[in-house]
Amino acid sequence: MRVTLRRSIPAIAMSLFTIGNLSSVTALTAVLAGLGMLTLTQTASAFIVGGGYKASLEAYSFDDISATGTGLLGNANNSTSGNLNLGFAFNFFGVDYNQFRISSNGFLALGIQPASPPSNDARSLNLDLNNLNSSNAPIGPIIASFWDNLTFNGNGRDRAYYEVKQDNQGKKRLIVQWNKAGIPGTPGVAGDDRTITFQTVLFENSNDILLSYKDTFVSPGNASNNGSSATVGISDGSISGQRLQWSYNSAFSAYEPPQTGPTIRFRKYP
Repeated sequence: MRVTLRRSIPAIAMSLFTIGNLSSVTALTAVLAGLGMLTLTQTASAFIVGGGYKASLEAYSFDDISATGTGLLGNANNSTSGNLNLGFAFNFFGVDYNQFRISSNGFLALGIQPASPPSNDARSLNLDLNNLNSSNAPIGPIIASFWDNLTFNGNGRDRAYYEVKQDNQGKKRLIVQWNKAGIPGTPGVAGDDRTITFQTVLFENSNDILLSYKDTFVSPGNASNNGSSATVGISDGSISGQRLQWSYNSAFSAYEPPQTGPTIRFRKYP
């Protein structure tokens, strides 16, 4: 059974129940998300909790690094980078990681790529993080920003980029950007109207994860618009492990140009 909770009708949700000092909406969200039974229709006030994390929408922000970052995965299809240095220790589901890999298919893999068993970094078929099983897992710890069957044609700045930046307090953040990634099978994939641009930001110390979407609209009527064929969420990669899935094969935004897409922050909770 899967429950869909629409935050636009809080009066209905508030009549359900209360746990302790939590509001009915918060309590219901926590229980269903923790059980992996929740699909949440996101609005400006939406949030979900589970796996020791809370994910919520926040004001749009996008730090474009396509002119300053290190580019890779040009002309890539179902490809992954090698092991890259994160630049600081990043704690993810209780484990510190110093290295990461970028998949052309819209997700980050944390840790060092194992020689055996074979890596699933290049997996093109996105998975439901709430339903991993022996046939598709383990996949390793991942941050799925927009996990779909994406490709880069290598024209201009059409590729993945990464860059470590530092704020005025000396705290670092890693930015990974999928710049003008195309959806195979759509005509004119090299054109801006047939590509998407989004990024993931990992923050030192707070260990927050920011997913920001500059453009997730492929073309009018396209089945992949706004994450309709993608996975968005985080997982430790194991079958019975921890995870928090924002969406799976369902649109997480009503974006259409010239609007920008949403910004979602994952942080440790409680």
